[in-house]
Amino acid sequence: MRSGFKHSTRGYSLVEMLVVLAIIGVLSLISVPAFMSFRRAADFKTGLGNFTNDLRNARAAAISNSFDVRVEIQTGSIGLKRYRFFSSRDNGTTWQPLQLRGTHGATPQQTGNQKEFAFSVWADQAIGLPDVGGNGEWDVIYHPNGAMTVDPATAVNGNAIIVLATDWKNITYNRYTITLAPSGQFTTLGTHV
Repeated sequence: MRSGFKHSTRGYSLVEMLVVLAIIGVLSLISVPAFMSFRRAADFKTGLGNFTNDLRNARAAAISNSFDVRVEIQTGSIGLKRYRFFSSRDNGTTWQPLQLRGTHGATPQQTGNQKEFAFSVWADQAIGLPDVGGNGEWDVIYHPNGAMTVDPATAVNGNAIIVLATDWKNITYNRYTITLAPSGQFTTLGTHV
């Protein structure tokens, strides 16, 4: 018994192949930029998450070890991406390098007390924080009770602020403002400039 359908052995015509290629091209023109923006936004959030976790770890170290912990942050441009950890057992008179999980020295292979912001993320500015060393690098200082030092002369509504930035423009938020309360807790807010 034969079916009423004819089977073609020709394959696909050139026009059909060009239509399929055109559809694939249009879909990739739409989806690739959207995917790149999504990926960059995720990378920026990862950089923010790494830094805020390091702030939490510094605060936890201060509480659990009963000494002051300082996070010294370079601010200003993408070329300045480092932050370092220090501890003081004499209420901030002298500071010693503090090794926390993931810290390293001048190179990642050396032991030390510093980290870098991930991806194209940097600390653009800091407000309401002291500059302990007088070197233009702002300091988040946590105390054994979990509280932190805020500079009342420059604080905004009693809080300190750190602004993380990225040079990527085609993402939802290219700035995150971290508002640090004197109690040691903080919040983040994304903006686009």
